[in-house]
Amino acid sequence: MNRCVLHIGMPKTGTSSIQDTLYFGLKDPRFSYYSAGEVNGSRMLWTLYSKEKLPFHLWRKNVDNVQYARKQQVRYQRLLTRQLKHANLQHRTLILSGEDSWVWDEDQIKQFIELLSTEKTKAQIIAYIRPWKGFLESNFQQIIKGRTVFLQRDTRGTAPPPLKPNDPRKIDYRSRIETLDAHFGNGNLILRKFDPKDFQDGCVVQDFCKQIGVSIASHSIRRSNDSIGLNAVRMLYAYKSFGQEETRIRELATWQHFQLTLALGDMPDTPFRLHSEMTNPIIEPYLTQIPWLEDRLGVSFQEDFEKHDNSPCIRTWEDFFRFEEPSLRWLAKHTKCNMPSSLHGEQTAKEVAKMIHILRHRLPLVMNTAMSIKRRGERAWIRWLYGR
Repeated sequence: MNRCVLHIGMPKTGTSSIQDTLYFGLKDPRFSYYSAGEVNGSRMLWTLYSKEKLPFHLWRKNVDNVQYARKQQVRYQRLLTRQLKHANLQHRTLILSGEDSWVWDEDQIKQFIELLSTEKTKAQIIAYIRPWKGFLESNFQQIIKGRTVFLQRDTRGTAPPPLKPNDPRKIDYRSRIETLDAHFGNGNLILRKFDPKDFQDGCVVQDFCKQIGVSIASHSIRRSNDSIGLNAVRMLYAYKSFGQEETRIRELATWQHFQLTLALGDMPDTPFRLHSEMTNPIIEPYLTQIPWLEDRLGVSFQEDFEKHDNSPCIRTWEDFFRFEEPSLRWLAKHTKCNMPSSLHGEQTAKEVAKMIHILRHRLPLVMNTAMSIKRRGERAWIRWLYGR
C-alpha cells in the first residue's frame, strides 16, 4: 500500500522551517510535497473538513462566507485526490504539512483516513511535542509578532492577549496522542520531543527528513519564523497598544511587518522568557501526564520551570513596558530619534510605538512592493515546476 506522510506540528516546533524547506528545496524523487499552492498546508487541511466557520487566521477574507468555504472544500478535495493519484502512479510518497491538524477532532481524522483509503494509501503521522513552558513562551511571542500586521484603530489599547492557547487541546498532549493512536495506530505515529540539542546540528528540519527517509541537501534547508528577544517583544507589544493605523494593502503590510521583525531580530537582546509565576497556573493541570508521556516518547519530559526566573523575564504585565537602556539606544540610533526620558511606563511605550512605526517604514515603498512581488513570483515558479 502506498504511503502518505502527514506532518501535524504541533505548533511552535519548527513547522515553518520544515514547510519552507519542503516547498522550495525538496528534490528527492521518491517524495512529493503538496500544499495547494501555499507553503503552509494548514489552510487546505483545515478547510477540507471544517464543519463550522473557518478560523480567522486561515481566512482573512470571506471568513463569514459559508458558501465560499464550501466551494473551497470541494476544490481542495479534488486537488488532493488528484495529487494522491499522481503520487501513486509515480511511486512517490506524498508529504502534507499543517500544524493546525494537531487539533483535528475524531470526525476530521476519520474523513482524512477515508480519503486516503479510496486511493489505497496509508497514513504515517509525524509530530513534535514541545514541553509546556517553552510552548507557552513561543506561542505568546508568535501572537505578539503577528498582531501588528493589520493594525487598526479598534484594536489598539485592548486587553493583552492571553498566555493560555485559544484552543486548550493544543497542550493536552495525552488526549491528543491517544486520539491519534486510536485512529492511525501506534505503529504509524512518529512522535519526537522538540528539543533541538538532541537533533543533528540542532536542526529540526534535518531530524524531520531523517525520520521519514527524505534525502535533503544542507544548502536547501531554510530557517523561517525565527524567534525574537525579550525587548523586541516589548517593543512590538507597545506598538500593538499605541501604534498608528497601518495600510490596508495586505501584501505590503505583511512585507513591512516581516522586515520589521527581521530588523528587531538583529537587535542585541536576551531570550524572551516568562516567569514561572505566569506559566505555572496554566501548566499545573497537565503535570500528571508526564509519566505517561515519558513512557510513550521514550525520553524524559521533565522541565525546570524556574530555570530562568532569576534572569531577565516577564513576571507581571507591567514588565512589558519596562524597557532596557541598550535596546532603547539601539532603536533611537536606527530611527534617528531621541531616547525616551524614562525606561518604563505607558508614556515611554507610546514613544517606543512611534519609533517602531518609523523603523517599519525605513525601506522605500517601491522596495517593499518589489520584494513582495519577488516572493510571490518565487512561489509561483515552484508551483509550476513541481506542482506544489
